[in-house]
Amino acid sequence: MKIKSNVLLFLLLVLIPFLSWLFLDYGLDFRKKSFDEMSLNELLADTLFQDYGIQLKDKITFVDLDGSDEVVKGVYEQFKKAPNFQLLTTKRFIGVDENIENVFLIGGDTIRAILSKDVLNGHQYSLIDGDAQMRNVYKDDSEKGNMVKHIATLLPFVDKNTRRRDGK
Repeated sequence: MKIKSNVLLFLLLVLIPFLSWLFLDYGLDFRKKSFDEMSLNELLADTLFQDYGIQLKDKITFVDLDGSDEVVKGVYEQFKKAPNFQLLTTKRFIGVDENIENVFLIGGDTIRAILSKDVLNGHQYSLIDGDAQMRNVYKDDSEKGNMVKHIATLLPFVDKNTRRRDGK
């Protein structure tokens, strides 16, 4: 009986806190690495898309510069319920158009002209953070995993307990 008590005490006081610390440390390292991968920090004016009713400040903006419908729709479906996520896309596809909240349909040439950044040449996607900084560009669909990871890293954490009952 005494052995069980000692083992239980060891688990509660040493092993479980140690494993929790390892788990949290891994999460912190993951976020730091993800931020380091987003090395591009091109500051943009928050008013760049003002004529289109698009606010960059306090929003994580995924910009589709002419990527595949499948990737754009997949990213949208994954983050559409995040209150700080918005999508600027060059095309209309089933289930997503300019009438849906946080989705804006703009021509690719218009986006490139407004952003007027040489860094966009040869890239199909861009990511703009809540401080209106272009954080990263992505060449093609093969970088979808990084896109999703970077968006998730930039989105603010929303505690499920603070959400309203209507899901917003």
